Formats: sequence, C-alpha cells, structure tokens
Amino acid sequence: MIILFVLKVICILILIFILLILFIPFRYSVIARKHEDIFIKASGSWLCGLLGFVFSKRYGRKSMLYVRLLNIRFGINKRKKDKQSLKIESDNPQKDKKPGKNNGRFLDKNFLKHMMKAVKELFYHIKPQKFKLEGRYGFEDPFYTGVALASFNIMRPLFMKYDVNVNAVFEEEILEGNFLIKGRLILIAIVFIGLKTIFNKNVRKILFSKEEKAYVN
Repeated sequence: MIILFVLKVICILILIFILLILFIPFRYSVIARKHEDIFIKASGSWLCGLLGFVFSKRYGRKSMLYVRLLNIRFGINKRKKDKQSLKIESDNPQKDKKPGKNNGRFLDKNFLKHMMKAVKELFYHIKPQKFKLEGRYGFEDPFYTGVALASFNIMRPLFMKYDVNVNAVFEEEILEGNFLIKGRLILIAIVFIGLKTIFNKNVRKILFSKEEKAYVN
C-alpha cells in the first residue's frame, strides 16, 4: 500500500510538472545563420529561470545541450563521430541528388495555404519582442522561386513591425541569411497548432511523401 501511494504521488507530481511546463509562459531565444557554415543557438527558461535549456550546433561540430534545473546546470553533449565512421560514410555516398530537386513539393497550393495559416496563428501566440530576418533564397527552378516569393508577400503584413529583408534570387539556387527571434510564449499553444497542422491530410501528404509529384495545381 505504501509503495502504491508513493507511486501515485510521483505520478501526480510528474503530471503537475508537465502542466506547469505546458501552461506557464516561458522566455525563448533563437539565433541562426547560414552562409559558409550553419550555426543555430536556442534557449528557453521557465519559472523565473528555475528550469531552462541552451542548445547550440555548428555545422561539422558536435551539438551542445545544457539543461538547468533548480539553478543546477547539466551538460548533455552528443559525441562527435569518429574518423573511421566518417570515412565509411564518405566511401559509401548516397545517390547524388540536386538540393532543389524535391523542394518543389513544399510549394503545393493546399500545403502552402495551411502552412501560412499555421504561421499566422503561431506568430500571434509567440508574440516576439524582437524579430529579425534577412537573407536570400532561390530554387533550381525559377518558377518555384516565384511561388515562394508570392507566398512570402502574402505573409509580409505579419512582419511590418519587425526588421525583415528577404530577397528572391531567380538566377541561382541559394539559401543564406540570418535569423533572430526573442519573446515569451505558452507551450500548449504551440503544441496545439503543431498537432492541428500535422494532422491535416494536405500537410501530411506533402511532409511524408517520398515520390516527386505535380506540386502546384
């Protein structure tokens, strides 16, 4: 009986902890850039800093993850692949695929419609105090670049108060830029929007499709 009681208490405490994480606002920050290399750093903190994390990753280097619990910091770092495993991968390359060959499937009209709706809802809930986006993008097929440009222009009113400067490039396939966002959010709203979007059949069809299709109707 005592063991059963202890297990019930532990389960209740875990449930309370999960609910606190989901419903109490937390501060977040994400910094990313892609030029010659790729770098991303994300951090979040709950309950006045009692719980939080910091994650960073640079292309070609190991990921760094630190978790803070009651002001105690724990490092959870992924080990780098050894030279032998890297050599095996280089000796067994996958079939060459042009980077932009399958990107067009993400420009399906129904997919874009639902994704733009999700972004609008997400942007409303995350309420960024600071948002900065600058860069250039272009697909192998200029048609897809044009579709992406039109979609971005539809979303532009969301970013009127922020520093956003993104340019389409029709002459080459490229993706580079800088990204910064800081603010506060409630995690349950993000979870709800994410699940609602993923369970939409038009979104699932594109996200989990393996074959290239006619993307824009």
